[in-house]
Formats: sequence, C-alpha cells, structure tokens
Amino acid sequence: MFVTFGAARARLNAAREEEQTLGAACAALREENEGLQQQLSSAREEESLEAMARERLGLVMPGEKIFYFN
Repeated sequence: MFVTFGAARARLNAAREEEQTLGAACAALREENEGLQQQLSSAREEESLEAMARERLGLVMPGEKIFYFN
C-alpha cells in the first residue's frame, strides 16, 4: 500500500510541476498576444491615417511621383 501511495504521490507531484510550467508558458503567450494585438491596432491606425492623408490632403510619401491625367 505504501508503494502504491508513493507512486501516486510522485505522479501527483510531477503533474503539479507540469501544471506550473504550462501555466507560466500560457501567461507568457497571453502577454505576447496582448503586445501583438496592440501592434496590430497601431498599424491599422497608421494605415488609416496614411490613407486619409493621401485622399483628403493629397500628401505623398518622400520619393513618390504624382502623375496627373486630364
């Protein structure tokens, strides 16, 4: 009985360690995901600002050439 209890206790301890490891990895991935979401959000804002500047104000990026057709 003590042998069975000892083996079960060892498996339980291993499972708890794995749970902690996976929990830490999950937290790190969530943090990374939040950072990527913020980057995506700011990229969309930059793209929309650039599109607005081009359409409404007629601005161009340095080095671009504008051709007008009649």
